[in-house]
Amino acid sequence: KVATGDSFRVVLMTDNVGTLGTLNCYYFYFGSDEKFYLIKDAVALTTLFVSSATFSLGSWYKIRITRSAAGVFTIYHSTDRGITWTQTVAGSGSNPVTSTTHTTSRFAFVQTTAASSRVRNFIFKSYVT
Repeated sequence: KVATGDSFRVVLMTDNVGTLGTLNCYYFYFGSDEKFYLIKDAVALTTLFVSSATFSLGSWYKIRITRSAAGVFTIYHSTDRGITWTQTVAGSGSNPVTSTTHTTSRFAFVQTTAASSRVRNFIFKSYVT
């Protein structure tokens, strides 16, 4: 994330591609408040699972989100290029969190809100642990 007003979303699981609020999905959101969120969207019903503490603007972080076969989401972050991973402390909500509302996915996509933002080194691995 480059500028204070920038934000982006990574939709992790969804049944179609469209506008948020019309999707059944889980998504990761890095907001303009320098926090990130894990959110469930079930068409018109949005549920915040977890938000992080504030992260430093202009710093590089790697984020890892895992979901087990039992529906347990856990968020980790790394400040050393992925050598060590730390389970992210929740600013609100809980980490890990369990949800089995959406169990299948047809799509995953990235959405950014600013021309100055860019997504680099995005890796999506689809496997169950």
